[in-house]
Amino acid sequence: MNDLQVKAKQVFNSSNKYSAVSCSNEVTYYKKAELESYLYPMYSIGFFWDESVDRYNYMVDGEIAELYSDCYSRIASYNVVVEHMNDAEGPDTDKKLGIAQAKIMRAYNYFFLVNTFAKPYKKETAATDMGIIIHKKFDLESESKQYTVKEVYEFIEQDIEEALADLPEQAGTCRNLY
Repeated sequence: MNDLQVKAKQVFNSSNKYSAVSCSNEVTYYKKAELESYLYPMYSIGFFWDESVDRYNYMVDGEIAELYSDCYSRIASYNVVVEHMNDAEGPDTDKKLGIAQAKIMRAYNYFFLVNTFAKPYKKETAATDMGIIIHKKFDLESESKQYTVKEVYEFIEQDIEEALADLPEQAGTCRNLY
């Protein structure tokens, strides 16, 4: 168990009214009751590495179910952009930028999904721990495949690496568009 896991478990298992966690140079105080009655239990389950909780119920009902379907809906849109942007009319630089932005956002959504619905990344077990479903292309008839945690992170890293060359060094603003 690493230091962060030990500290997180100390906060959660403490019988004190307030628990303290020291991270770097900061000390943060939490009310135990707030942690136990957290509005989004899936987040605290993930934060505390609580593998005794059945995640299924959180995935099919409520806000977590919406999170799951919203992320995959956005990923489907980003897949369409990545696959078909080069067929659009316009400057190649704009097309490359659009594809790069779609890949970054697709990677972000996969990162969010794998951190919410899969085991934490551990080098020793990532190749065998089951992660999430990856849709590399937009295809409504394709069969979904669940990838390992390691494969998910490799896909995320690949999207980021491919996108970086076509992204500006400094983000633009809406003012740049008018």
